[in-house]
Amino acid sequence: MQQQLYTSLVEAYEQARLEEVRDTPVLTVVETPTPPVRPDSRGVLEKGLAGLLVGGVLGIILAFLREATGRLGDQSQPEVGEFRRLSRQLKNDLRRPWLPIRRWLRLG
Repeated sequence: MQQQLYTSLVEAYEQARLEEVRDTPVLTVVETPTPPVRPDSRGVLEKGLAGLLVGGVLGIILAFLREATGRLGDQSQPEVGEFRRLSRQLKNDLRRPWLPIRRWLRLG
């Protein structure tokens, strides 16, 4: 009888220890939070102005590069004209992919 009582007490003690570990909260509040006196600035205005400035500079650089490459292509070489014709045809074919298939079916 004493052996059974001892065994049941040991089992109850182990069970209580396991449940204590399981019931431990995942988050422990160390200190209650307090809101700041002034809201923290995220710098939206500064970041927006910096983005506008960087975008403007990149846009100007891109415009200069397009202008410079356009002047190089204005030379009166037949290869340049052929290249432009082919690039326009490629752009049209990419916009309307069914047209090259129709052309191919007509030729074949």
